[in-house]
This record gives sequence, structure tokens and C-alpha cells, in this order.
Amino acid sequence: MGFQIGAPIVSDKHFFGRTRSMEKLKRVIDEYYQGVINHVALLGIRRIGKSSVLKKIERELSLQGFVAIYLNLEKVEKNAAAFFVNLSEASVRKYVEVKGLSDSRAFLEEAKLKIRKSKDALVSMLSSVKLSVALAELIEIGLQLERTPLRWRECGKQLFGLLERLSREQKVVIMIDEFGLISKYPERIDLLEFLRGQLSESKVPFLLSGSQNIMRMVPEEKDFWTAILLDYRLEFWERDEVQEALQSRFDDEDYTVLDIDRVTEEVYTRTDGHPLHVNILGAILEELSDRRRGTSKKIISSDMVQAAYEEYISGRRYERQGFGYYLRRLDRDAKSIVKTIAVNEPVDIDILLQLVKMDRSVVLEYLQDLEYDFYIYRDSGSFRMADPMFRDWLKRKFGEQG
Repeated sequence: MGFQIGAPIVSDKHFFGRTRSMEKLKRVIDEYYQGVINHVALLGIRRIGKSSVLKKIERELSLQGFVAIYLNLEKVEKNAAAFFVNLSEASVRKYVEVKGLSDSRAFLEEAKLKIRKSKDALVSMLSSVKLSVALAELIEIGLQLERTPLRWRECGKQLFGLLERLSREQKVVIMIDEFGLISKYPERIDLLEFLRGQLSESKVPFLLSGSQNIMRMVPEEKDFWTAILLDYRLEFWERDEVQEALQSRFDDEDYTVLDIDRVTEEVYTRTDGHPLHVNILGAILEELSDRRRGTSKKIISSDMVQAAYEEYISGRRYERQGFGYYLRRLDRDAKSIVKTIAVNEPVDIDILLQLVKMDRSVVLEYLQDLEYDFYIYRDSGSFRMADPMFRDWLKRKFGEQG
């Protein structure tokens, strides 16, 4: 099966559903080039599939001739100069791929060597293979920033201008994954203000994804992004999308499913359609079938779903990739608040304060951060967990402490 926990889906064969989301996001890009100025903040709980959606858009737009540039900030050093160095290099690599040069990394390294000797030599090389000479300036920006990182504002402005130049020749779209990590940069406020100014004038559409609420990255200014970014929330899978994913998974491994509708309903009821949990339950169902098999047939039935759920929620095999992944990201006090909400939800602030025995101002700050990171949400003044299976796991594991 092509699903890999913690990694984006990079094959159309294993990309399921999201039809409405894809149509919406592609329409926003089309409208952008027709003069409707809106960039997109693609938001959602961790491991819901944001990166997979961006990679799918990258593949589809590339087939249409777009220069669809994807940059994941998890793989970038956390400072402003590195942000622009990586964006310039990703732009060069994607452009030459679209132009038919398969080994874009080798091209970039060769171009760097050439420009260090002579920019004219690189420009001549680009012209000879009918590539935009703007690539030479993109590469030069990256090298300048490596030498003088404090010039990131000047170089960043030049980079935005070069991306616009490229977009006149061939449509460009920029996709920046895990944009919320900029909140960890030492220059975060200056960089966010700079990017807001550049995006407000950019003629190239940007899709910014975040497991944090990007729209609240500068909380003292509530309208910081609203005039620039379209707030788009990626939701859990619908029931038919869960069925599509499970059916494909079991077909790949040659399992016989007795009544896929009932299996889907049982899985969907327990997961609410969270893609991570759907796929983990699918994997456990395969393992259960392998253990039970007495003949050559590998059979999966709806009565096995409860056993798979129990194994997932009570066992340790998938804890690190699933529930443990969410919990490890929190400090001790945040964990205490999350556990208390999960065990007692819905819970209002007064009850929560009695249970966690922390200072009110501290709890309110943690609640704001947990909402920002999509761990919890407010419902009529009370707090609930955003992920129902994570809630169930916490209740099972820590309920006696609630």
C-alpha cells in the first residue's frame, strides 16, 4: 500500500477524495491570474493530508505547464535567509523540470559553479538551452544570502520580482508547507511583516499550509492576514472517501472484504474520517486478517473493526505514529490540560481551572495555543478535543486521573 505514515502521498493511485478541496484551490489559482487577488492559507490538524493536497496540486498544475514550486519549511533551517535561499533554489529546480531537464539538482549545482566563475558564462549557458536568464539572478540571490544573510529583505524583494518575471513567461504558483514554523524564526515578526507587504502586491499566487492557525500568527493584529489570505480549512474525509481509501488499500494487498459498506461505516464511526487513523486501522485490519487466516484467502469483515480499534487504542505498535505523535509535541502543563479536556469534555473554563489547579492566566494562554495548533476547539463556551480518537486514547490511558 502506498500510504506512509507521516509522509505526503506522492502517487495519484493512493490519493483519495478531496475532490471539492482540489476544485476550490485550483479555482482560486485560476481566479488569481484573472485578477482576483487572494492567496490561500490551507489549514488543518496535523496529519490530515495538507501536504498530500499540495503535492497533488503540484502534480496537476505541472501537467498544465505551471511552474508549481513546493517548499516544506520542516526541511529548512529556521531563519529568514535560509527561507529565501531555499525558495530561490526550489524555484530554479522546478522551472528547469518543467522545461524538460530531469536532473534539476545537478543542473542547479552546475549553475552555481558556473556563476561563481562568471555570471556571463551562466547567462550564455541558459540562453543556449532556451531557459530564462532570470534563473541566473535567482541563483545569484541564493549565493548572496549565503554570504550575507542579513540582506534577506533586499534579496527577498528581488526574489519576488524575479518570480513575477518568470510568471509572465509561464504561470507560477508557490506552495509553502508548514508555514507556521516561521513563528520559530528569530526574525519572525519582521519576516511576517515583510511577507505580508510582498504578498499584498504579488502577481504570483501563494498557497501557505499550516498545522497552526496561520491567520493568527500575529495575534496582536487580528486583521494581519485577512485582506491577503483566504482561510481554507481541510476537514476529515467524508464517508465515501474513507470507503475509497479502504477499498484501494485492501485491493492492493489482495484481501477479500465482506461487505465494504459495513466495514467503512464501522471505521468511519470510530475515526470521524481522520485520514491518519483510517489508514492505521486499515493496516491493523490487514494484520488481523493475516493472523486469522486458515486458508489461502485473506478476509476482512466488519466484526474485525472493533478488535482493530482496541489494538490501536490500547496497544503500543502504532502509538508513536498516531496518538503519541500528538502528545510528544506538548510540554508538561499543556499535556495536563489536554488530558483533562479529553477525559471531561465538554468542559468550561471554571471547571477546567478546578481540575488542573493552575493559574487562570497560564491556562488561558495554553488554551489559546492549543486552539491555535488545532488540538482543541470551543463549543458554546466549552472546550472539546478536535480529534475524537486522540480523545478516546487519552481517556483510556489517563481517565483514572481525570
